[in-house]
Amino acid sequence: MVRQEAAGEHEEKQMNERQKALSILSLGVSLMYGLHWLSSFFLAALLPIPLELVKLISLVLLYGVGYALFLAISAQRRSSRLSPVRQSGRLSGRELFLCITLQFMALAIFLILNIVKTSLSGLLGEQLPAEASLSMTPLDIISLFLLAPVMEELVFRRAFAEALLPYGERFYLFSSAFCFAILHAVSFARRGAPLDGLPQLVYTFLLGLIWAYVIVKTRNLRLSILLHIFSNVCGMLLPLLAGIAEPLAPIYLLLVAALGLLGVLMLRNELRDGRVTLDQSARLLHQETFRDLFGSIGVWIQIALVIITIIYRAGGAQA
Repeated sequence: MVRQEAAGEHEEKQMNERQKALSILSLGVSLMYGLHWLSSFFLAALLPIPLELVKLISLVLLYGVGYALFLAISAQRRSSRLSPVRQSGRLSGRELFLCITLQFMALAIFLILNIVKTSLSGLLGEQLPAEASLSMTPLDIISLFLLAPVMEELVFRRAFAEALLPYGERFYLFSSAFCFAILHAVSFARRGAPLDGLPQLVYTFLLGLIWAYVIVKTRNLRLSILLHIFSNVCGMLLPLLAGIAEPLAPIYLLLVAALGLLGVLMLRNELRDGRVTLDQSARLLHQETFRDLFGSIGVWIQIALVIITIIYRAGGAQA
């Protein structure tokens, strides 16, 4: 009985430590992205400055000031190096190909969800957004294909790993993916349609799981950055082809679907053979992981910030 009580107290202490570590990270992320959203919403409205300058200032606040504040807030929770819960190593060619095909699976799911969303909007009589042309400035290109992949991997893969991997691979993987994904729902919300960001949330959550697993498996941040860049390139190919080479767009869609299906089949085989493991277990989902994730006060503060920002943007603000 005494041993059971001691074990229960130890588990409760560990749970509190996990939730506290995640809360600090979530609060740091909320401050980092909150600065970015505030500047995006209000600078253009308050100051007569060009839109590109607004974007530049917002990026400086996000990846400069915001990132520095995030590091300061989370410093005590992050170890000086990635915790060696699992011996670092390299992905085999098969494992790397699996990660790539799973990224196409995530993209295929994103496209399907967008089709469903558009169909439901039409049935409900909602006004659909005008077809947007693919127009990117040099700053947009640098942000999408360099700044965002590097900085987001530094925050959500490296910093989260330094703080959360000591509490388990499964906890780190799902916590980092969720905190990463929920922020991206803001980007796709539009006026009068606050739920338009849901496909992007699902898409980035799946990608976050893949990249976090790469960190768990290899501790190789450069590889997760390269996979992130590759994902952004693949995501932009469809609107690019639709704009400059429309006959190639259906071919690309078929390629995405085929590779995505291949990824699903490969993952099924990997799980069946026990080659995909977390915390030395083939069981990927665990009730305690989600208890700890949603028991974190910081996570709920981040969720509240995202919801408030989406509502504000859906009311007419642009970010």
